[in-house]
Amino acid sequence: GADQADDLPGLLSRRGGCGLILTCQSVEADDIERQPVGALSPPEAATLLRNWGESNAADTQAVDRICELVGCLPLAIRLAGHYLAARPEAAAAYAQWLEGTGLARISEIERRHDCLPLILAHTLKRISPVAREVWAVAGLLAPEPFSLEPITEALASQSHFGVASAIRRIFKQGAQQAGADIQSAIDELQQFGLLTQMDSAYQLTHSVIH
Repeated sequence: GADQADDLPGLLSRRGGCGLILTCQSVEADDIERQPVGALSPPEAATLLRNWGESNAADTQAVDRICELVGCLPLAIRLAGHYLAARPEAAAAYAQWLEGTGLARISEIERRHDCLPLILAHTLKRISPVAREVWAVAGLLAPEPFSLEPITEALASQSHFGVASAIRRIFKQGAQQAGADIQSAIDELQQFGLLTQMDSAYQLTHSVIH
């Protein structure tokens, strides 16, 4: 998003007479026309959750309650739906877990702010240790798309400095074993909605995830 730009005014000064669409959470600029993007409507959120959750999101009442508890926030719906499809876990059980987080006791606006860390932590508990390690590496590389080669090269590197060293410290397994499991971990992260593939590269689903 634009809030990650190092020099947004400089970027805007180069647009000439062209229009420019920016996404951001909060940006201060005088010559930007803001178009706030709100949460989904309840029917839209429920449809999205059913599409991602597949057969485990067939319980209409539970699906509606999940959407309500996460404030119909699209990213939260995406993560919840992928979780339901990947586990697999019934929507009623997921809704029951959300009820116990305290989200039911706060306002809808507060839910949209507080639900993502809870959902993300819940997802990370369910993925494999290697997948969590790859996710941590993706956080180092965010928001840039990355391929598998830098990770495998870093595991084989003897450097004690920079990103390569940081990547090796993240992986608790030996380089050979971890390297063999990376593709499987990548597939798992995609299954849970934490990564998305762009041609031959991968990227975190959203910058807030890391």
